[in-house]
Amino acid sequence: MLRVIKFRAKAAVNNKNAKIKVGDFVFGSYIESDCDAPCIIFGDGEQIEIDRKTLGQFTGLNDINGIDIYEGDIVHWGHIAGYEELSPRKAVVEFSPELAFNTFNLGDYNHRFGFSNFAYPNTSKSIELIGNKFDNHDLLHKNKPQYASEK
Repeated sequence: MLRVIKFRAKAAVNNKNAKIKVGDFVFGSYIESDCDAPCIIFGDGEQIEIDRKTLGQFTGLNDINGIDIYEGDIVHWGHIAGYEELSPRKAVVEFSPELAFNTFNLGDYNHRFGFSNFAYPNTSKSIELIGNKFDNHDLLHKNKPQYASEK
């Protein structure tokens, strides 16, 4: 299986030709050098400066509706066998430098699951993309998950 490597980030400048405004997500290849601002290459090789804080890499996973899941996305999942005490829950998709792979962070860094926990058959069918931490920060504070230790 071919590994798809792509990125998304919010544009830091307008691009009238591509009808991209500051704050729009742009998808493509990421480049950065010491002398240039961070950019996404999109379309037929066009570059646009991006806000580095909003950069996220594609995880290789799709949600229940076939939508690509990127770092920084907020996902919700329903019943997953073996994780009944945590289902249904919301989490932010993050890269964990300590673990060297993407995780679902449930909000307190004590409850993280690596993607391998969700790679079993049918588990990705219960994951739904509901937003991202840049545009939907309020989702992180609504209905904060309760853990078994808090009950």
